[in-house]
Amino acid sequence: MEKVVDLITLPLKIKSRNEIDKFFPYKVVNVDGAEADDVIATIAANEAGPTRIVTGDRDLFQLVDSVKDVKIVYLAKGISAHDLVDHAWIKSKYEIPGDRYALFAMIRGDASDGLPGVRGIGEKGAAIIANNFQSITEALAAAHAGDDRLKPLLQRKLIEGADYIKIAPKLVNCALDAPIPELSHKMPARPKNLDTIEDFRIRYGLGSSIDRMMAALGW
Repeated sequence: MEKVVDLITLPLKIKSRNEIDKFFPYKVVNVDGAEADDVIATIAANEAGPTRIVTGDRDLFQLVDSVKDVKIVYLAKGISAHDLVDHAWIKSKYEIPGDRYALFAMIRGDASDGLPGVRGIGEKGAAIIANNFQSITEALAAAHAGDDRLKPLLQRKLIEGADYIKIAPKLVNCALDAPIPELSHKMPARPKNLDTIEDFRIRYGLGSSIDRMMAALGW
């Protein structure tokens, strides 16, 4: 059975996450001092797989793993038109090696995530670097050495962006050592009474989200 890390965004703030824990078959993992990305990354790194991570965040493309069968269910176009992101998808979309998305993102940046990238280097330049180097520090060293795999403009922009490059890996790379509690992957049993879930649906206007959950579980 596939293990799914499911991120839920409710239309209204819920006063207590305990309601989700109590009424829904989602595992809500709370880790003090850890970012959600780091929690997801740690779970994906430590599970045997297969794992499917459901998200609209491109940062998590770095977690794709062809050996452990970790893929991203990418929701930029909605659940009904989602993309299933693996290394082949990344290679086709960005024209880079599938396992170098984090390097590509560090250089290109991502305005939606507040990531500046290396000033003056866009997606095309970032792809050139990701195709020729395995890390951003390796690319910077090549720029200083006048490596002919980098055009002079790219060399100059990398050198000018050296201060950002020092911190870029920490900004982009997910931590893989968040202190995750032990998780059970047992499928939840159908409640004897679904009235509480129905009340939850009405109170928070969840509508079809509940319908999809019930259908997936066969409730």
